[in-house]
Amino acid sequence: MNDDQLFDWMLSTARSGSGFRPEQVGSNFVPKRGESLFGVFNGCKLIEVKRGAGTYHGGSSGFSFRLSRGIRYHVGGSRGTFVQGSEELRITDEGQAVVSNKRVVFQGGLNSREWAFGKLIGLQHDPSRPITLIHVSNRQKVSGIAYPPDQAPQVRYAFELAAAIEAGDTRPLIASIQAERAEHARLRPAPPAVVSAADAPSKMAGLGTGLKTLMTGRPGQSRGRRVFHTAIAGGIALLLVNAGIGAMAHPSTSGQPQAYLSAPATPPAPPPSSSPTPVAVPSTTPSPSPTPTVTPDDKIEKVKLGPRPTPPKLLPTHGTPVRVGATCRDGSSSDATGRGACSWHGGVREWLYEQPYWVEENKEKNAARTKKYKSALKTWNAQSERNLLLTKYPCSKGPYPKGSRGYASWRDTNHNGIACDR
Repeated sequence: MNDDQLFDWMLSTARSGSGFRPEQVGSNFVPKRGESLFGVFNGCKLIEVKRGAGTYHGGSSGFSFRLSRGIRYHVGGSRGTFVQGSEELRITDEGQAVVSNKRVVFQGGLNSREWAFGKLIGLQHDPSRPITLIHVSNRQKVSGIAYPPDQAPQVRYAFELAAAIEAGDTRPLIASIQAERAEHARLRPAPPAVVSAADAPSKMAGLGTGLKTLMTGRPGQSRGRRVFHTAIAGGIALLLVNAGIGAMAHPSTSGQPQAYLSAPATPPAPPPSSSPTPVAVPSTTPSPSPTPTVTPDDKIEKVKLGPRPTPPKLLPTHGTPVRVGATCRDGSSSDATGRGACSWHGGVREWLYEQPYWVEENKEKNAARTKKYKSALKTWNAQSERNLLLTKYPCSKGPYPKGSRGYASWRDTNHNGIACDR
């Protein structure tokens, strides 16, 4: 898509806040309830923090002495002090990245990762490389994805849109897109000017240049040669003029008829018409719209209200943390959760815990119940206010003329601008 189509897509999705279903974008991704996709991007790479290989410093080889023929004993050797390698960002896998309104999911050949926007701390887009690092509260080390350069605008926009929807305010994002579009239009080069036939070079200008060359010679010739050329051309011009004057003074007396040009006769004026034929001009004055009439079906009645909606019962969202792995003393990570973890890496430095799987599910259920409750409460309040207006201005008889008492209260609620009163 071109730049204008990309901006149109960004603005429409930011205003609607709705994405796509997996089958609409040809993906086999399994979404959660209420989850819509903002993009499925292939050729992405998983980026994680990994520690490099460590080294030993300050070691000594010691010394050896002879015990017997062919046998020596070595003592005093030391490998030195072990220094851990530095941490750095590395590409650990390659696969597909999916950005939805709830999370970012990476599916690779060896690993899969998930970043929930509900735990998002910040997004870090690399200004010089197509890389986005994702900071979430349930992970100590940063990680992210790399994507093809040609997909960078769509991927980063999908990240920002999902984060804005999670924060509950997309207005700053829409304003930034509109400002970027205006700046892009300002920097766009102007289209080339259209050349018409009037802009073509004049034939008289070329004729004048040719006559000048004929009389004075070509540019670049020596001064003496140009003077000689001008003298010869002037003499030839005088001979031609004299020949023309002689021909005019002594016209031909041969029997051939002479042809003369005469001015065309003035065409006779058309006879005056007795009366001009009138031309009918269609009227542009719009016809008045018919005045709406009131029928018994236009009468407004109260809505039967049930009990006021009650807040939903929310499910628990905190449980006993579950051990999911460990951080070893040399900085590496282990997926083991019991005895033997980090046995080849100096032992366990810290155990890693996460909330049970049902915590996220309960949060989603609570959000859906709360949204349903708020929608029902909003509808109930609107109908209740409408019934109060009907109590104040009962609708049982004919039209309510504009400007009369109570008309303003019904102006925006009645579909045809007519209200009723006793």
